[in-house]
Amino acid sequence: MPLAAAIRESVDILLFALGDDLSATESGAAIDDAMVRSALGQLATNAKGKFTADAPKLLVVPPTQLKNVWNIPAIKEYQIRGTVGSAVNAQMNAYGLVWRESGNVLNSGGSYYNPLLLKDAWALAWNEKPHILDEQVDGLGFALISYAEFGAAEWFDSSGVALVIT
Repeated sequence: MPLAAAIRESVDILLFALGDDLSATESGAAIDDAMVRSALGQLATNAKGKFTADAPKLLVVPPTQLKNVWNIPAIKEYQIRGTVGSAVNAQMNAYGLVWRESGNVLNSGGSYYNPLLLKDAWALAWNEKPHILDEQVDGLGFALISYAEFGAAEWFDSSGVALVIT
């Protein structure tokens, strides 16, 4: 359903716009093994007890960084031995992270702000979940109308690190 996908995409855009507000950052020309390990170290230090082996951790990267991500040794090894991280479905899990690709990662001033997050870094609240109304017929044409009401905000700054790619 393309209309529902457009609504979900608008939620991503709003959330990823919070990426440049994160206090903790790691900067570089491309995402690499050292940058990810350093960002995880910052996240562990800042988030304190919330950073555990079992805590879900998410790193979102733009499509332009996938070639660099796939060159990280832990990802290559996981693609060979892992169950989720096969090269066929492009799902990756290394360093206890869930890696997600999105074309909606914030690009501001020529820098991408790739968020590395614990679950409580950002809050998303729905007033109205996405709805698609019935077709609105008007003469020979029709209109498709959808709507959603939601808000997003930074919840715990300590639960996120921005990997800034210039």
